[in-house]
Amino acid sequence: MLQSKKTLVAQGNYAPVAVTVAGIGIIATCVLSLVMLLWDLGLSSFGGWIGSSAESWDSTLVLLAALVILCFEVCCGVEVMAGKNWGRWGYLIGQGVISGYMLLASFSDFLPDIFHFSGETSWDVLHQFATQRLPDVLVLFLLFVPHRSRRFFSARYRVARQRADRRATIRHRA
Repeated sequence: MLQSKKTLVAQGNYAPVAVTVAGIGIIATCVLSLVMLLWDLGLSSFGGWIGSSAESWDSTLVLLAALVILCFEVCCGVEVMAGKNWGRWGYLIGQGVISGYMLLASFSDFLPDIFHFSGETSWDVLHQFATQRLPDVLVLFLLFVPHRSRRFFSARYRVARQRADRRATIRHRA
């Protein structure tokens, strides 16, 4: 049955704008990063890059871990829009792992440098890192800072929404 906008708002069956934008942003950055990588390298060069990355075990493991994290981030984006609190915390942990690896690979010699930044000075590396991670930081800002986002993911708010859903169901039956 079609419900009026007032009924949907009263039941709380919607995500705040910041949460919706963040969820779409998570999915969009994952998909666009793959599309831009394919566009930059081309299909033949992309296959060569994967082939050269898979020459040693450590590079292969890093490449597979990157694919797992990419799929995990897409899953987190979907769960964020569904109102699951673990989606935003999972995305935060994923970004921490990605950022930690990228900084370690850029500043040290003991990790495979599949995903690293190169620069003449450490400030150049940090500048590249900051500009690349900025969209993810903004998504995290949208998930954790606005009051409506925090309230949307809180347990108390979720229980209140479930009660409102039950009351609305009882009213519609009567």
